[in-house]
Amino acid sequence: MTNIAAIYKREIYSYFLSPIAYITFLLFLLITGWQFSLSLLPGQYADVIIQAVFGMTGFLILFATPLLTMRTFAEEHQRGTMELLMTAPLKEHEIIFGKFLAAYSLYLGLFAIILIYPAIIWIVSTPTFGPLFSAFVGILLIAACFTAVGCFTSTLSKNQLVAAVISFSLLLPLIFIDAIGNRLGGEWEKGAKIISFFGHYDGFARGVINFHDVAYFVLFCSLFIFLTIQSQRSLRWR
Repeated sequence: MTNIAAIYKREIYSYFLSPIAYITFLLFLLITGWQFSLSLLPGQYADVIIQAVFGMTGFLILFATPLLTMRTFAEEHQRGTMELLMTAPLKEHEIIFGKFLAAYSLYLGLFAIILIYPAIIWIVSTPTFGPLFSAFVGILLIAACFTAVGCFTSTLSKNQLVAAVISFSLLLPLIFIDAIGNRLGGEWEKGAKIISFFGHYDGFARGVINFHDVAYFVLFCSLFIFLTIQSQRSLRWR
């Protein structure tokens, strides 16, 4: 745990030295604030406003993840510091968990800030707590999965932009495959719902935390953390 904490602190410090993190934070908050202001229509239900903000948040994570995670391992390879980490008394999983938790912490910071929108709604109205809580849990799970994918793709290239493009290319189909399945219908629709991110998020948005949906996100995140570990281990043989 000490080694993971050391890697975590090192990563958090480096994030706040990068302008990319500040720019991403700013754009994220501007767009979610804009969505929130558009949702404040006369007669609009409080739950609908909150779902609109969280829905936009889930969509923005798709674009934020490649930007926030592209440097995670690619920058180390580019600078030649990964070899130092690999020869240090650290295990691969300690390096990866430390970097993963640091990147995920950025999302936690973002989400803590955007909770101001539900707080405002709570002051002027009475939203239902169940859908608010479950939607927030769903967003946290999606962010964990996206972060795991971003960390994995960052191990595949020394070029940060290439890593970002690969990450975006992997995540984009998982967002829109549900809509494609709905158009095709039949077995295609059923299959799309099984692997679609938003297909599993729908229950959270309605206030229902289903075990199968939670298991999907946990297994997906675990799979890509495992792939990241294996990719890093393969460096010893490259």
